Amino acid sequence: MKLKNKKILILIFYLLLLAIVFSMESYLDNYLDSPNPRREQCRKIDCSCFQLFFNPKVNCPNELANKCFEEGICKVQNNGFCGFTYTKTLRTCLNNSNYCKRGGWFNEKCIKAEEKSFNGPNIPKKHNICFKFAICEVQPDGECGWTETSKFKNCMRKFTCY
Repeated sequence: MKLKNKKILILIFYLLLLAIVFSMESYLDNYLDSPNPRREQCRKIDCSCFQLFFNPKVNCPNELANKCFEEGICKVQNNGFCGFTYTKTLRTCLNNSNYCKRGGWFNEKCIKAEEKSFNGPNIPKKHNICFKFAICEVQPDGECGWTETSKFKNCMRKFTCY
């Protein structure tokens, strides 16, 4: 008789646990699918775009870049967080304001102007010479990166299986 009662109690426990898991899953689905006013409201602070309730300390690269972001679109992005939409106009403005720069020991990195130029080991690679043919500029995702030119691609083919 005692063994039967234990089995019933264990069964009831598992059923309750299952009910809790399903209700949490349903709650999360509804939360993520429903409009959340805190997630949908964004604001610009100089060169940054944040949720209304977030109060960060902002370091902008330079005054010219700040002016670019004044016209930028600050809104909730696909990932659910606030950020700028890097339109061609914004990217062009940032590129003209020296937002990105060449860095690294051999100018093989394309980084934001405020980042340290020499980050990492000094390991020379033959293909680093090719980066002088690439354009260091703001990419569609807002990050600094290389835009490859035909001269860059031809140079890289000489050194790698590019």
